[in-house]
Amino acid sequence: MKTMNFQGPGFKIQIPTNWFITSSPQVQAMFVAPPQGELRANLMITMRPLEEDVTLVDILKTSLETQKKEYPEFELLEETEIEKDGWTGITRLYKWFSSEHKTRILQRQVFFVIKQMLTTITTTRTATNKAQEMDAVFIQILESFHFE
Repeated sequence: MKTMNFQGPGFKIQIPTNWFITSSPQVQAMFVAPPQGELRANLMITMRPLEEDVTLVDILKTSLETQKKEYPEFELLEETEIEKDGWTGITRLYKWFSSEHKTRILQRQVFFVIKQMLTTITTTRTATNKAQEMDAVFIQILESFHFE
């Protein structure tokens, strides 16, 4: 897999050269895989400032409550600690049913709170066996992510 360097606000990452890159006011960077079915696998990075007293534990609790309420058939599969560039974060793996795409969705979210800035990296793919090959690509991309 050929990759290219991407420099974002406060981070750098390596992305496959055949992925589409976009952003918006809410999303610092979104990387979309080539088409393989109706839902295109993607990786999204968001960063937003937090109120002074908000902690990673607060973010995890609130986001889990929201996911359980908003995502049909939500199922938490795994939640583990992750270390990146001396910072500790949390990785959450979960799946849910998308009525829009009529399929189960598998998402991995990585959360970091650094100097009252929340950085969230979200990978999304269908939860089908056919899409499992995307996990190795996601892991390679996540391992290339570094804070600056």
